[in-house]
Amino acid sequence: MKTLRSLLRLAFAASVLTSAVTHASLAQSSAGSSITFESLKTKQVPAPAAAPASSKERDEIARLRRVIAAQAESLAARRPTVLMKTDTVRVDRLKIDTVRVERVRVDTIKVPVATPAPIAVPASTATPPAVTTPAVVAPQFGVPTFAGLLQMWAVAGDAGYRNTYRVRRAELKTVIDLGDRAKGTVMLDLAKALSVTTAGSTTTVSQSSRVLQDAFVSMPVSRVQLDVGQMKLPLGKEGMASSANLETVERALMFSDRARGGSFGDVRDLGAQVRGTFAKSEFQVGLFNGSGESQNDVDKNVGKAFVAREAVRPIPGVDLQLGVSGATAGPASADKATRDRVGGDIEYRQGPLMLRSEIMHGQDGAIARLGYYALGTFAVRPTVKAVARFDAWDPDTHKEATSADVTERDYLLGASWFPPQTRLKLQFAGVRRTYADRITPAVTQALLNVQASW
Repeated sequence: MKTLRSLLRLAFAASVLTSAVTHASLAQSSAGSSITFESLKTKQVPAPAAAPASSKERDEIARLRRVIAAQAESLAARRPTVLMKTDTVRVDRLKIDTVRVERVRVDTIKVPVATPAPIAVPASTATPPAVTTPAVVAPQFGVPTFAGLLQMWAVAGDAGYRNTYRVRRAELKTVIDLGDRAKGTVMLDLAKALSVTTAGSTTTVSQSSRVLQDAFVSMPVSRVQLDVGQMKLPLGKEGMASSANLETVERALMFSDRARGGSFGDVRDLGAQVRGTFAKSEFQVGLFNGSGESQNDVDKNVGKAFVAREAVRPIPGVDLQLGVSGATAGPASADKATRDRVGGDIEYRQGPLMLRSEIMHGQDGAIARLGYYALGTFAVRPTVKAVARFDAWDPDTHKEATSADVTERDYLLGASWFPPQTRLKLQFAGVRRTYADRITPAVTQALLNVQASW
């Protein structure tokens, strides 16, 4: 039925076309008026004369009928037909515009409708073309990412050392896309207890117990990245490493023995830094309120700490990295003591083997401190890694008198296991802690870390 209706429409169009041509050829008007599509539509056609159409016109009409008949046969056979044909029939004082049939299918017939010729408008009254305003595209921001780290410790030891479980870290971190390669970072460590010390009427809060760890904004500036806020200071190789990626259960003494001044790295402060990579070099340079003593607090003096680190890979094709880092607050003043650090590190990797060593010297007021370690790991299997470390820390290089200033030397053996198809890591370490001149008795400890990171 659909095909039959299409054929009837085509036959009707041919009939109208034939009638129009015939009437046009017979039309005679004393005023010389012309027949147009508009007059045909409204049936305002001048009275025709008795003159018949010419033989040329009849031939042209017959040819058009044959074309339409051929199209009807093609449709009846249900074969897709593509016709790209343009015919123009000119009759005295009448022009039939282009008739175009495009890509005729079996189930679809499009009958073209003639469009009247546009009316010319004088240039003085023509409407200027509309100006298209580009659409404003709303900025697209990435979905915030969330990460976390949970470390559960089990610790045992001799010489009166307390055997205990401990939540060492419970970190939650989010990174927010701010657009145009800028981002914001916030990290909390919920395992830190807010410890308060009271001396008389004065109450102080330990800086190491602050829950807020990182809170900074990063943005690209030319070829570098600018960080503004509270962040980890670029001091030491292991001091800069993520807590989730440590080779041992805990960092070396010069980064972790906070009770005896071990704050040469893994410390945070407020300020701004620039970081970037050029050729074989990576660098970080910044100005901060201090070198770790004013975390989550305003600066207590007018001076600022300059902290910087640079690491280079000098040999192409060899996984060898050399680094140097340091911090200084300038000369001592009435409200600011000397607080300087300078150190170097080296790391080499070859297949399952990794070797690293660091040394750093610091000056806190009149006290000089020194720390160093040597670390080696070997991947026995893809999921098992053996580790050994020698670690030394001297909180006061000028004294060996009490437990607060005696030199400590630790010997560690351990292993790490990464269970397949999980985000878990299990670390075990046996540590022998020794002290110069036996001022403090030696201690043997066993540490177990169960870690989950995401």
